[in-house]
Amino acid sequence: MSSELEKYITVNNDIPTQVEISGKQLDQGVNTKFLNAVGTKGYADSFTDSYKKGFVRGINSELHSLVNQTLLNMVKYTLKAVRIKKDDYIVNCTIKGNIDRTQLKLDEHLDVELNIPCHKQSSQHSNEPFKIFKSTIQVLLPIADYIDELEVHSSNYKIVRVVARMHVSRDDLDYLFEQPFFDIDMQTERRWMKILAGHVYELSQKNHSIKLSIPCVDGNLKKPIPFETRAKQIFFDGYEPVNVKVYRADT
Repeated sequence: MSSELEKYITVNNDIPTQVEISGKQLDQGVNTKFLNAVGTKGYADSFTDSYKKGFVRGINSELHSLVNQTLLNMVKYTLKAVRIKKDDYIVNCTIKGNIDRTQLKLDEHLDVELNIPCHKQSSQHSNEPFKIFKSTIQVLLPIADYIDELEVHSSNYKIVRVVARMHVSRDDLDYLFEQPFFDIDMQTERRWMKILAGHVYELSQKNHSIKLSIPCVDGNLKKPIPFETRAKQIFFDGYEPVNVKVYRADT
């Protein structure tokens, strides 16, 4: 990662303010992306070589620990929680952190995303909605108290994935996944399923595609907030679509 950071600084003439790491398989490596928040570009040629070397050394040390401890524990946790070893069901784990240019380290609080593929829909059986969200329940309920939001995506009338988001301290994150508990409270599971397999599933069946947010407070899901719903797009001779209905929450 040191060479990746050095390459970013050289190519972009910029000292980054954010970093994102992600992975989902223990043997497939880690994706690392350096970013810069809008309006915070720090021209690298305005910093001394000594500062840049110290910056790379400090941030690389932080990332080494974050990858080999925190991200590794997250990946192990999701693999054990899902219990299905097929690639289609593997959860992608992402950690995003702000970089303190002055202290040459990552901020204490991190943004975490768990991108969970949903079970493939194969029938209209009454139990189908519960099967779709099986992995979601297995992965998220044991850590529900730390979750801030779920984002649900569907396409072609089928639920595709659920993205869980958390904003937590590094210490809490390490504690949460280092020795995780896989116990699931049945009452909480019923409340989650009432929303996911009930309201959300019904909405996905009425719209060609949806994207919605579900706030999570103290482990309990709140009323879903649609970001976007789309009716099926029908193309005429390959040109403009007709019978298109788009709803966005910000319009």
